[in-house]
Amino acid sequence: MVMTSTGAYRVPAIVVTDSGEIAVDADLRIKHSHPLPGWRGHVTADAREDFWPVVQAGNGMLRLPDGREGIFISDHTSVGSGRMTITGSGPAPF
Repeated sequence: MVMTSTGAYRVPAIVVTDSGEIAVDADLRIKHSHPLPGWRGHVTADAREDFWPVVQAGNGMLRLPDGREGIFISDHTSVGSGRMTITGSGPAPF
């Protein structure tokens, strides 16, 4: 896991869905806003990967290389882009 100069964490991760797993690169940061602090960021996969099952479900799980996991809500994805914006639910897994 690498912390960038902007305070984001970059880490390889796995998006876990009911229909399988998608290998991603995650750019994550702590959200320090009131009233509910949390975490957010985006995940990027090969453009051929399909995030649609996650978007339809509304959420997914992000698994980091050390096994820590966090539940997230899908905020936005563009079909065929291989990129999805997420907002974490609960404590940050990083």
